[in-house]
Amino acid sequence: SIDEDLFVFPNPASGNTLRAHLNGKREIESVEVFDMSGRHMFSRQVNAKQAEVDIAGLVNGLYVLRVVATDGVITRTFEVVR
Repeated sequence: SIDEDLFVFPNPASGNTLRAHLNGKREIESVEVFDMSGRHMFSRQVNAKQAEVDIAGLVNGLYVLRVVATDGVITRTFEVVR
């Protein structure tokens, strides 16, 4: 399934970059980050199998990464710990 094909790392993240990789023939069209209250932090177009997400501006805490792929939407929770 598409959910099993998405890998998000490192998690927890202590640096400035979070990576998302999608296995199979699908591509990541875009990524969005939300805080746990649902506030939209940022989004960007990707159109590739792998995305590097700049999380330098995020404070410590839990976030939701929403990945829009060619055939579905996947969400993953990740933590920023510095």
